[in-house]
Amino acid sequence: MRRLILILGNSHINSFRRCFGKLLEEKGVSTDIVYVMTNLLKTQWGDFANNAYLRFLQYNDNLAPDIDLRDMRIKIDLVLVGMSLLGTGILLPYGKILSIPLDDMENVNEYTPKLPLLSGIPDGAVPRYTTNLISEENVRITYKNFYKIQLSRINQLGIEGKFKSINWIAEPDMTESAGTFRFGKDLVQSGLYA
Repeated sequence: MRRLILILGNSHINSFRRCFGKLLEEKGVSTDIVYVMTNLLKTQWGDFANNAYLRFLQYNDNLAPDIDLRDMRIKIDLVLVGMSLLGTGILLPYGKILSIPLDDMENVNEYTPKLPLLSGIPDGAVPRYTTNLISEENVRITYKNFYKIQLSRINQLGIEGKFKSINWIAEPDMTESAGTFRFGKDLVQSGLYA
């Protein structure tokens, strides 16, 4: 019996798809794979009531055909790629990281989350695009709540037993050049978010 892998991901899915496809080809592995870009779906990926526990997925504005796996009688392997686990996901509790239109690059702060400043700012570091100082305890609470929501979705899928396996591949960190562009050299080199 062939294996089916459902791979859901955010913007990181494209580079993963290229690498994974190359790896499968090198290893001579044949499997059916369904790739889904979650930011293009009509409903959020975690809205299991409307997407039949990821078995019926519809894209916005009919960008692609519906993905209907409801009649499949085999267990499916689920892989989540990125999906705000670590990497740039650590910034998301403070706002979305939006794509910056080429003709609006000078307004990068409009497309960048406002990060809280933590205590212990090095002398001379004047970070851009930040909010007021907040306590480290409040930062911990913010992340705890954010990841609690993300992980509860995965837990729900596991409890329902809808998948043979569930794997989550963390997002990569933002590159230093991207961080410098969005937040400024002083903040990136300050070590506040290391």
